[in-house]
Amino acid sequence: MAFRRIEIHLPSGVSFDLDELVRNSEVIRQRVEECDDANGDGKNDGKNDGGCMITLDVREDAAELVLDSLSEHYGDTENFYATVFEVSAILPHPPDPDDQNDNDDSENDPDGDQANDPDAQEWQQRKALARQRISRDELIGDLSDGARINKIYLITVALSTVVAAVGLIRNSVAMVVGAMVIAPLLIPNMALALSATLGDLKLARRAVLSNTAGLALALVLAILVGITIDIDVTVHEIESRTQASYSDVAVALAAGAAGAIAVTTGVSANLIGVMVAVALLPPLVALGLLLGTGHYPQAIGAALLLGTNVVSINLAGVLVFLLQGLRPTGWSNTERAKKSVILSIIVWSGMLGLLVLLIYLAGPNGMDWM
Repeated sequence: MAFRRIEIHLPSGVSFDLDELVRNSEVIRQRVEECDDANGDGKNDGKNDGGCMITLDVREDAAELVLDSLSEHYGDTENFYATVFEVSAILPHPPDPDDQNDNDDSENDPDGDQANDPDAQEWQQRKALARQRISRDELIGDLSDGARINKIYLITVALSTVVAAVGLIRNSVAMVVGAMVIAPLLIPNMALALSATLGDLKLARRAVLSNTAGLALALVLAILVGITIDIDVTVHEIESRTQASYSDVAVALAAGAAGAIAVTTGVSANLIGVMVAVALLPPLVALGLLLGTGHYPQAIGAALLLGTNVVSINLAGVLVFLLQGLRPTGWSNTERAKKSVILSIIVWSGMLGLLVLLIYLAGPNGMDWM
């Protein structure tokens, strides 16, 4: 069971009522530190602006609901802020919520009021959707950082491209897999899928720019390698990425869904397996090598495989984020998100349908599942 610690700062004169924020004992432990007039002389030295600091320990699946409630109650309050920390363990161990279902519900609600309370029902529904995933705000922070264009991101893309190119040329599976593990191209695609789910335009711009920069850098480097080095394009590791099949669509959709689940659970180690399965980098590097050597018909097949993977990852990511109950806060944000989700699903589904048609038109290889 995972936990989160939420530290809340409220300015002077703002009341805090825990019962207004949470329901059904979502908070495991709370502590309130009064800090009004911290210097005792009525002056503010710039180190403390007064108010109070509240610390809440909550289960992971309740963190998003608590943060949403804080935003609703205090979002417009000046000098309000909340910080979320991951907690490895709490002693003594809190009871597992799965072990206290019907009994606790009847004790906390002996008159059955919650059954007739729309707010209570909505709270339980939102909690069920948030079960076993990190909060929306944590997810945005993780993916936003991962989709940032910086020196480390570009260097990692370049290094993984070199490793992949050498692996393809030498027909080395181990080197190709190693390049997929290094490559940071999956996170920007997950960020793009999340931005479509939440209608977050700022995150969408960052994800698009990061994707474009990473893909362009890898493609240019691969083309340069293809121009300068004699390459046998008939080796298995290159030739196998010049033919897209229906099985590639299935694998890309499944891997994209697995990637979305991995990032929402906060278990980054799972991303290694996802990167290997999706294989964004090898077809991209194969495309560059084939363009550099002038093998344009084979390059079209590699481009088709790359497009299939990118489209499938984003479509699967949006669908999984929706199924996991990721929604924005606020009425206006919700309306924008609905339009964004509908548009993204239409666009990605249409592009995937077009790619499947092209796979079919590619000939017998497109029908081969092996």
